[in-house]
Amino acid sequence: MRPSDKGARGRPLETVEPREVVSAGERDARRVVEAREPVEPLLLRQPAAAALCGVSSREFRRWVARGFAPAPILSHGGRPLWSRRELEQWAADLSRRAEPWGARR
Repeated sequence: MRPSDKGARGRPLETVEPREVVSAGERDARRVVEAREPVEPLLLRQPAAAALCGVSSREFRRWVARGFAPAPILSHGGRPLWSRRELEQWAADLSRRAEPWGARR
């Protein structure tokens, strides 16, 4: 240990990590942000819509082209968007109409 590493009383100096100085209001705001649940988007791009349906983007495009899946409701900047609610409702309707596994023979 070098002499410069010792304090006035000859004891080793402690290394202290610098702390971030945050105002009380900012600290409270951070707590609110950290406590929030993740927000799920209401409108989905094609990859997210396909993932919600459990298929690849390519298969989802085929479904939409054939009229099997809902058409996009909005195009923003040339990108089609699907409503999460509409896709969830469509999937629920499909599952209600589906026959139990193995019932078709």
